[in-house]
Amino acid sequence: MIRRHIGVVSILALAAATACGGPPNGNAEKIGWTSDPVTVCAGGTTVEGVDVSEFQGSINWTSVHNSGRDFAITRVSDGTGHLDPTFKANWAGIKAAGMVRGVYQFIEGTESGTAQADLLLQQVGTLEAGDLPPMADVEVLDGASGSELVSTVAAWVAEIKAKTGRTPMIYTAPGFWNGLPNTGQFASEVLVVANWQVSCPDTPTPWTSWKFWQYDDGQTTPDVPGISGAVDKDKFNGSLAQLQAIGGPLPYAAQFVSQSFPLASTALTMVEGQVIPSYIELKNVGTKDWDSNTRIGTTQPRDRKSVFADSSWLAPNRLAAVKGTVKPGGTYKFTFDLAAPEKAGTYDEYFGVVQEGVAWFSDPGQGGPPDNDLEVQVKVVAPEYRGTFKDQSFPLAPNALAAHAGDVVTGYIELTNSGTQPWKAGTTKLAPIPRDKASPFADKSWLSTTRISTVEADVAPGAVGKFEVTLDTNTVGTFTVEFGLVEESVTWFADPTLGGGPTDGFLKVALDVVAKGAPLPDGGVVLQPDGGIGAGSSSGGSSSSGGGTDDDAGADTDAGPGNGDTGSSGGCAVSPAGGGAGGAWAAGIGVLFALVGIRRRSR
Repeated sequence: MIRRHIGVVSILALAAATACGGPPNGNAEKIGWTSDPVTVCAGGTTVEGVDVSEFQGSINWTSVHNSGRDFAITRVSDGTGHLDPTFKANWAGIKAAGMVRGVYQFIEGTESGTAQADLLLQQVGTLEAGDLPPMADVEVLDGASGSELVSTVAAWVAEIKAKTGRTPMIYTAPGFWNGLPNTGQFASEVLVVANWQVSCPDTPTPWTSWKFWQYDDGQTTPDVPGISGAVDKDKFNGSLAQLQAIGGPLPYAAQFVSQSFPLASTALTMVEGQVIPSYIELKNVGTKDWDSNTRIGTTQPRDRKSVFADSSWLAPNRLAAVKGTVKPGGTYKFTFDLAAPEKAGTYDEYFGVVQEGVAWFSDPGQGGPPDNDLEVQVKVVAPEYRGTFKDQSFPLAPNALAAHAGDVVTGYIELTNSGTQPWKAGTTKLAPIPRDKASPFADKSWLSTTRISTVEADVAPGAVGKFEVTLDTNTVGTFTVEFGLVEESVTWFADPTLGGGPTDGFLKVALDVVAKGAPLPDGGVVLQPDGGIGAGSSSGGSSSSGGGTDDDAGADTDAGPGNGDTGSSGGCAVSPAGGGAGGAWAAGIGVLFALVGIRRRSR
């Protein structure tokens, strides 16, 4: 740490001790030096941080945090005679960036320890949950005797404890501290040890371990983004959660455990309109229970409407909420869908945790994560193979077509090629679902028992392709016949990232097949030998309208799959084997099954 005292920058005794290995000269009382230091390495995980003062100038704390530093300790003053002019900005900026913050004071041994502590507390105000305890920077005598300096530090420590209830921290170096008298009284304080250019630091007595280690003065390691020039670099001996715990209880705090999508350094590729079930798993490292008001929300900025929201979300700005209760120490998996927008591009989605009506977890006094910590980068691409509905002439499922066993239904599906690749005659095919399983409705006109038909000619992007369909109704029962599209040896249209839909089974037709001569179901859509469709009758055979079309069946509809409407343009035509086809049904929503003709063929 660099001090400034009455306008003069001095070379610290700490720096002299570290660089030269000898004691400072000219002190009123000779300070002893340890000859047998105790070297203590970190116990495992460490957290990076910095300590700063006015000598670092204006600091971009967001850049510092993004460089991998999670805490910072900033100077408030040199004794009572010099306030650090950058303290207020640094104190607020560290917190705003989502870092753990701390404050230190350069201790003057010839001044009142109580007065110095009171000045620090007056400048800081109330320490918030998550703030580190104040730190005493003890590194020079500067005209005081060793015993005077120790008495000053003791008074400072007592005042901090009395006014905050916190156990303060002491920053020093073994070579300086070990020569001071009566230091055993500080064994319960938190040690911040200064020992540069070593792999593991030496610890001064009476400590046998360290919580913080200033391992570099900025002269031997790269600069920190966001800070101009040299800066002291520190490590915390433990995890981020343990670091946060030093600052006292944090009511609402979450620690990242896992997520189903890649970390933001790697983009998640999705096709337009694709939906991916996702989750974020977090651990409750606060003191409060999580409940139904604990939710994942959108950030950057907060409460923005996400283009990836769908019906699985609570709202366009709330992904998911806790179900039940999560006690401190427990984990919870927030589940939701990511629904890609219908526009290609690269998107950065940021999320945070919020206790509705109370606070965001990243607010001052809470434990995080910060608003920019939970992130997914998504690259949305146009699918190479996608079909979009063009026309249909068949009732929409679940409205069933009533037929007798032995009837044959014929027609077609028209789809627009909304992908980026052309559809190839002979390789772009309509197929029954489940995939690659022989269909009981296969007709001799099919390409195989697992492939129905292909386009007659290549279909360029933006053009319309037609797939002929014939279904044999040989078995009595109620059925839903489902279909999908496949580009042979390339992809099914339902499979991202080459495919963009329709999903398997989105194309479908419902059939109600009864025995020959049996009455057709009441209320069903039935085949008519006169070229129209009508309702099921209570007597055997098909209902008839005397050679005309059923006006009701010709009503327009804008319904999507699953509605009971039957379409438009005059209904389905019915004729003996080899007969003509009727008009086409009007467009519905999405990709729908389209039949332009229905005929009965005797077997």
